[in-house]
Amino acid sequence: MFKKISPTLQVKDMRRALAFFERDLGFRCTFKLDDEHHPEIPYAVVERDQVTIHLQLSEKAAGTSACYVTVDDGDAVYAEILKAGVRVTRPIENSRYGMRDFTIADPDGNTLGFGQPIQPTPAG
Repeated sequence: MFKKISPTLQVKDMRRALAFFERDLGFRCTFKLDDEHHPEIPYAVVERDQVTIHLQLSEKAAGTSACYVTVDDGDAVYAEILKAGVRVTRPIENSRYGMRDFTIADPDGNTLGFGQPIQPTPAG
């Protein structure tokens, strides 16, 4: 039985990524890998409610990752995102695939989608 997924996003600057997730998206950092031989934090984990996202330092692959987060109230999350000044790459809308959702980009260009299931409208 599959229970949970924790995507890994590739980032260029861990401190900037952590600030974005904590300040702008309301996550909290629950783990940082300290590496005395590396001036930057190479790996960290952020969490909000039941969502866990891993952040991995990667100069070459930064900005190539994506994840989708299912939420209870897409409009409330969208309002929170707008208030924080986060770059929205697709505004909130009711999608053909049964989700009310939107997408944003983190400072490295990784794509994060947020959405909630919507009831299909009867054909008429």
